[in-house]
Amino acid sequence: MINISIPAIWIAFFGALFGAMLGVALSFWIIKREVQREVRRIENEYKFLLVQGLVGGVLKYFFKDEETTVCKEDAKHSAEQ
Repeated sequence: MINISIPAIWIAFFGALFGAMLGVALSFWIIKREVQREVRRIENEYKFLLVQGLVGGVLKYFFKDEETTVCKEDAKHSAEQ
């Protein structure tokens, strides 16, 4: 039989308990930080795509091809006749 004193058993028990709680808290903190980083990355990606789409739409509106406009007008005239 192993002879271990009672205080040593309690010290080992509480050391293991606090170590496990510290490990779990640290793991949750790391997971929370990584999720926040991923959310920020996705938000920035959507903002970039939104701005890119808006700028592209404005550029297409102001810098239309004259050939396509003329072709559409020709198509309207030929459809009316």
